[in-house]
Amino acid sequence: HSCALDDTGVRCWGGNSFFGASDVPYDLVNPTLVSAGSGTCALDDNGIRLLINNSPKSFSLGIYQIIWTAVDNSGNIWVGTDFGVSVFDGAIFTTYTTADGLGNDRIKYISQAANGDVWLGDYSGATKYSSSTFTAYGTGDGLPFGGVDYIDFDSNGDVYLANGLFGFIKYDGTGFTTYDLANDGLVNNSVRSITIDAADNKWVGTAGGISVFNSSNILVTNHTIMVGITPPDT
Repeated sequence: HSCALDDTGVRCWGGNSFFGASDVPYDLVNPTLVSAGSGTCALDDNGIRLLINNSPKSFSLGIYQIIWTAVDNSGNIWVGTDFGVSVFDGAIFTTYTTADGLGNDRIKYISQAANGDVWLGDYSGATKYSSSTFTAYGTGDGLPFGGVDYIDFDSNGDVYLANGLFGFIKYDGTGFTTYDLANDGLVNNSVRSITIDAADNKWVGTAGGISVFNSSNILVTNHTIMVGITPPDT
């Protein structure tokens, strides 16, 4: 399952596929949406109240595979699918695709920056949603081939993007800089995730271990040995 958390609890869409409509019943108390295989159940403080397989009030996700969910600062739920991104504002879903400015309809990751911009990683690169406008970035803008699998932000507002083939990328608002094995000591170019701590150190998860870069993006160390379980004495 893919779940999104906000101040009211956990709201979930997911499993392998999402079937049924996405209308939220207004009479529920602290509702939670949970995928139930062939349908979607709405749960509240009183238990399971409704199986949502009826016609939607405004928009149905249909039979879409849910890739990622995220909650923005306004409480909107962003749902990334193989057919674009759907945004639930508490009443209705609105779906956006390449026709609206996405770089690719196949969404891999969604995250919001401190300034309110929402960034989406996709199979072609990354898309920024800012001031009600989508701006797509791809190989023509300086991103390497392979799309973006993960996104995080440092205290300066710079955007860090994980690429599954060529390392990780920094976007400073004007251009992209790639950090990789050959030039920067990254332990492996297949980057699966990246997390930035309070000191702006970048913890880069790769197929070969974890690389740690400092606030100046200089390699500090590589962690390649997994913690093992000591075999019994006998």
